[in-house]
Amino acid sequence: MPGGCGEVYIAGKWFNYGLIFIIMILDLNMWKNQIFYEPYVYGQYTDPGGQIYIVSDMQFIRYANRLVFRLYEKVIKLSF
Repeated sequence: MPGGCGEVYIAGKWFNYGLIFIIMILDLNMWKNQIFYEPYVYGQYTDPGGQIYIVSDMQFIRYANRLVFRLYEKVIKLSF
């Protein structure tokens, strides 16, 4: 066909398989996010009892590193 696009035919079962494949990729991405989750990146840390604390100062979170949050955890352990 000069100057035109050809037709593409996708059978119903392959269309369904394609959608399932896309959903599987999205699920694997979410799974990756849970496996490699690091709370200190989001300004979160926990105490020995499992309580989650959040630092809401965005500038502090931007410049803080893992060591700072470990120090916070130690301070909280000492205060209990």
